[in-house]
Amino acid sequence: GQFPGYHVERLVPLSVTPLASPRLLAGRTLAPADLRELTLIHDDIGKLFDGRAFWDLWLEAAGMAKLRLRHGVHFSHTVLALEAAVEGVGIVATLPELARPQLDDGRLVAPFGLRVELPYAYFLVAREEALARASVQTFLAWLRGQAADAR
Repeated sequence: GQFPGYHVERLVPLSVTPLASPRLLAGRTLAPADLRELTLIHDDIGKLFDGRAFWDLWLEAAGMAKLRLRHGVHFSHTVLALEAAVEGVGIVATLPELARPQLDDGRLVAPFGLRVELPYAYFLVAREEALARASVQTFLAWLRGQAADAR
């Protein structure tokens, strides 16, 4: 978010939490230790954030770092990991901000209350002179609305 000489707005702060298909959970309430019995989906994009896997970040925040869960399947892109979770392959630790459509329509649920806030976000960055144009203002209004829906 540091862009000297530009207008900068923090649009969508990012966090990590496990997400799963309601079919996979079959109405049961999970505890973090139950993750041992489920197929973990690893969203490897997490390693781009400080080199740490999303599962490791979440388990540490949940006080379960000792679980050191490594089993499951790996995907190199969040969209693929989300689709696998929707299909019931397993449970994924990922960015719920990118799963807003699947969460809103009930294809995914967050079985734990814990969301780990990341020091990262999506930002709007624009030259000040561009902000004066009507077309840019229209686009920014739409973009801000989309960002608000993603939170």
